[in-house]
Parts: sequence; C-alpha cells; structure tokens
Amino acid sequence: MASPTTISFTATGTSASLAVRGEANITISGLTAGTGIVQVQRKFVDDAEWYLVKEYTSDVTEVLDEPEYDVSYRFECTSHTSGTFKCRLSV
Repeated sequence: MASPTTISFTATGTSASLAVRGEANITISGLTAGTGIVQVQRKFVDDAEWYLVKEYTSDVTEVLDEPEYDVSYRFECTSHTSGTFKCRLSV
C-alpha cells in the first residue's frame, strides 16, 4: 500500500503525484472557510500532460474509481485568495 499524498496549500501550487488503480479517497478541507480552487488531475504514464478530473470550491470527501493501470493523480491549487486548503489522496 502506497503512502497517501498530503499537502496544505497557502498559495497556488501542485502536490506530489500518487499512482492509483481501483478506488482512491479524496479529502479536501478549508475551501469552504477560505477562497480558492483546488483541482484533482490525472496523468497517464506515457503522456506528459495532466488532465482535469474535477474542480472544487468547497470542502469534500469523495471516492474515485480508476479502472486503468499506470495512472497518477495529484492536486493543483489554481486559485488562492485566503485560507489553508488541506488535501489528502490515498489508496
């Protein structure tokens, strides 16, 4: 089992990536109290581009299902005005 990817955003930026196959848990907190946007993105092993999966402007806990092999996920804070956004991705 891989270690979860966690990050606390106080400005725009990206997290480390995590390989996902099957179910993964996403938790984002602090968005409701702060102001900003956090995206969940995915990338295929043979592709340099990151693709938008979903964009969040409020706190959330979700489970995603990745049916393919060799896919990585990460968080990107694309907008930050106030607050600390805590993000966790685990498999």
